[in-house]
Amino acid sequence: MKALIISISLVLVLMYQVQDIASLIHPVKSSQIQQNPLQTAAIKLGIGDPGEKVLRAVEIASRQTGLSEPFILALIFTESGFDPKAISRKNYKGLLQIPYAVYYEDANVLIGAWIFMEKLRITNGNFKKAVIIYKGYPLTDQRGHQQADKVLKLTKQIKEKCDV
Repeated sequence: MKALIISISLVLVLMYQVQDIASLIHPVKSSQIQQNPLQTAAIKLGIGDPGEKVLRAVEIASRQTGLSEPFILALIFTESGFDPKAISRKNYKGLLQIPYAVYYEDANVLIGAWIFMEKLRITNGNFKKAVIIYKGYPLTDQRGHQQADKVLKLTKQIKEKCDV
């Protein structure tokens, strides 16, 4: 019984002395933990917090396709507003509005990124034209050009805020 009381007392003393419980588990204080640069950029730009799952999906898709993380994040935001369950009027689904019901963030983003890569191939590497086609517009449609400009401008802003 005496050992139990001593143990409880020791725990209480430690808890009292430790202001940040996380420091018990890891020596880095929570105030020193840095956000992902993309997450910070998105928040600073006022487009919201994409969340850890989306950021991980962006990282995976970028590594697999060679597309930049800021570009993929900008495309996701303009397609779904970071909503993994988004469904368009044309029945496209998920973060990158793909034609398949794949709601796992990493799979949806990877499929969407590969679809974009095909559009990029079709347009001989022209990002603006590839975005127009990805978004379902004919190359002559002014709305498609506006949407592509929005994605490319947001990509530039994200890059500037996070230096990725």
